[in-house]
Amino acid sequence: MRSRRRSAAKRCRRVLLALAVGVLICHFVDVVRRDQALARSGGDMALYARLLLRDAEPPPSCTCAADGSRAERNATRLMQAIIIAERHATPTLERAVETAVVWTAAALGLKPPDLSIGPGQIKPSTALAALGDTQETDELPASLAERLLDACGNLNTGARVILWIAATTGISLEEPGAREIQTIALYYNGGDDALDASQADRALALQLYGELVYQIYQELTFRTLQNARAE
Repeated sequence: MRSRRRSAAKRCRRVLLALAVGVLICHFVDVVRRDQALARSGGDMALYARLLLRDAEPPPSCTCAADGSRAERNATRLMQAIIIAERHATPTLERAVETAVVWTAAALGLKPPDLSIGPGQIKPSTALAALGDTQETDELPASLAERLLDACGNLNTGARVILWIAATTGISLEEPGAREIQTIALYYNGGDDALDASQADRALALQLYGELVYQIYQELTFRTLQNARAE
């Protein structure tokens, strides 16, 4: 009996080890694939944006802010650009772990961790602030976590976050230019205008992130105009 238990335990350990190695290999391949896209662009952010759009999943078909005012439509398009950038910037393994942690907490009725989750990597606390909800994060309902993990829910909530950032920073989304979009991307990604010299690497990363989001936004705008002319 003991020998059978030991044999079963060994097989279980082997299976777990094989799964762990497989996950690490997939993670490595995922990271290399992301780095290759940047290398192919040669640092040209416009080309980089087109490469990401070529490989990106099509945006979900949602009833969302795109049906509202020009500012709301632009906020939704900007959120689509951010989702594409975030999907490339955040490794698949990291997303899977975040999703598993949030779902587990929600299922057990525990305090949902304030992690950046969903396609647009939105923190629940940020969503609450943008939605004008005064509820504390530790009392966060499971429904909000589910909304942020849902493609359409994340897009709609993200558009509200964009509008909230624009309102708090005094930026108009009627006809946003490069500076406006990059500033919103800066704040969305957790930065602000007060980064000092000791945060040079962070500032550079945010600058590149903002430029990428802007280029993706421009490409999405161009494609929208092309589709409208074709109709």
